[in-house]
Amino acid sequence: MEFDEFLPGHRARLPGELLKFDDRTQAFTFLYCMTPNFWQDNISYHDCAEEAYHIWGTSWMMQFGELPTGGYFWRPPYISHGAFQCKLGTLAIGRTDSQLYNHFHFNPWSTLEENRERAGARMLAWKPELYRWVATGDHNHPADFEFPHAHYDEKGERVWHHHEGGDLDHKHGASRPPGGGRKARLRKT
Repeated sequence: MEFDEFLPGHRARLPGELLKFDDRTQAFTFLYCMTPNFWQDNISYHDCAEEAYHIWGTSWMMQFGELPTGGYFWRPPYISHGAFQCKLGTLAIGRTDSQLYNHFHFNPWSTLEENRERAGARMLAWKPELYRWVATGDHNHPADFEFPHAHYDEKGERVWHHHEGGDLDHKHGASRPPGGGRKARLRKT
């Protein structure tokens, strides 16, 4: 796969090399390069956290100014960032914690809540059945039968999640394929 396949919707060509890709979460680690005179004039946000470290070179981002060699940033989901520019070039390493999709726009003052609402509206338009099912709140973290330990991280530590009624401390049995031994529950649509 080409590096650009991991940056859907990316408008400016950003050369890079994929170092690691997690098939389950679609998180990835990558090297990237801002070429001399790189410029991207739009604003974007992602549904994932993103972090990067500058190995060499300085770039500029509207929200925090210059990021020099040795500079680092971590950005949580739905925070607007950009525009970007780089005069002499930059080599950096970046990482996401899940799938990165660039939601582009031109409003540098949009809030986290507005960006989250927009991403939700896009999910409703792009995947209406999935959106409606998730929005029901009926057991809002489905088990994936291909990953039977989906409620634990790679170190085997419990990952906290939410259930209606606030019951957070519980265990799940082994995940089952759809319809595998579980009573069907009627869902509101």
